[in-house]
Amino acid sequence: MITIDSLLKNKSAIKHHAILLLSSDFKNQTLNDNLLFDVAHTFCEIDVTVPDGYTLQDVLKEHPDIFCADRERKILRREDVKELKTAIIYPPQIGKKRLFIIENCERLNNNAANSLLKILEEPPIPCLFLLTSSEISQVLQTIQSRCLKIFLRSESNSAKTPEDLISLDDRTWLTDMLKQTTALPNRTKINAEKIHEIIIKTEKITKNYSTDILQDFLVIQVSNMVKENNSYINEAKKILAFISKWKKNRDFHPSSFLQLTSLFLT
Repeated sequence: MITIDSLLKNKSAIKHHAILLLSSDFKNQTLNDNLLFDVAHTFCEIDVTVPDGYTLQDVLKEHPDIFCADRERKILRREDVKELKTAIIYPPQIGKKRLFIIENCERLNNNAANSLLKILEEPPIPCLFLLTSSEISQVLQTIQSRCLKIFLRSESNSAKTPEDLISLDDRTWLTDMLKQTTALPNRTKINAEKIHEIIIKTEKITKNYSTDILQDFLVIQVSNMVKENNSYINEAKKILAFISKWKKNRDFHPSSFLQLTSLFLT
């Protein structure tokens, strides 16, 4: 999980033309004006100004290089992205790239999402698609697969512990799996049915929680296990070393599913 400042300072690490920003701060909210200005300037070289007597919405509607999907609709339909499909034909007029914004992209219904897919794969002009959501599990998988997913640190979650942010069922399952990994003693044999369960459950969990939250939770649980049984110390060190390696170089390309299944199945 990264901060906005980290995202903007490391723009060279962003090679993708479609970004999905994920944070609970986006729930029922539009992009913060300053964040929109910073992204437009940093990634598209578009400087957005709001003249006296105008609102940002007025500027977005008139700007030649920015498209912002309807902010008021609860559900975005095919008709709501039709204007985007027209705009994508024309190259940028002012900036280096055109900026296409879809806030709370879980609002896209299937028809609207399908209308976007081909453009997201191969846009005909230099552009950046910026999508936001507060809950990755609500974003259509077809949209997710075509975007670079970036988890942003939430201000509202800053005072909460990983235990607060993960459901009881998921906490229990993760803790049980830690106790059953090959790194720990008394591990039971994993059969094909159990492997299937691990893959399905891990996929669900890694869609619902950010990488940092999962990593921090695992570290806490391993530490608690050592406190309860000191004989786990050597095995705990192996798991902590694994998590430390996992933390490196993953800010802009999380791979929680592969890492977590590797921890539980290897």
